[in-house]
Amino acid sequence: MVAASFLVVGPAEEYLFRGFVYGGLLNILKGRHWFSLAFISSLLFAAAHLYYAFVYGIASLVQFADLVTFGMAMAATYYLSGGNLLMPAMIHGAYDAAGFIGVATSPEAGLFLRGLMMLIGIVASIPLLVQEVRKRRASGRRFTSPY
Repeated sequence: MVAASFLVVGPAEEYLFRGFVYGGLLNILKGRHWFSLAFISSLLFAAAHLYYAFVYGIASLVQFADLVTFGMAMAATYYLSGGNLLMPAMIHGAYDAAGFIGVATSPEAGLFLRGLMMLIGIVASIPLLVQEVRKRRASGRRFTSPY
């Protein structure tokens, strides 16, 4: 399942929800309201996992909140990368793989791997964000949508 997460699940779900749904909404609205559209696509992403409600009952609300949050992070990654699906697909695959490792070994191992992913993402993002802000201030331009 770890290999399937990287090779199939992550890329397929990102193609569908970020590339087709979110990208399509962005194209229709010419990139306006990107954050609202990210939220809509994230709700649809969570809705595609409704089977969790049958498996976990009321506790699935926590999972749905996690799915919406994850969907928002993937939509932001997709949008801010100019419509590149590779990064969200890789992150999604790694996120799911960490969950499967947690099931196969121990919940602590899965949580550790997901926490490590978040830490690496934050540490890698801060210098990139600072660099982008400096570059935009120097040029006097704002972020423009690729759509």
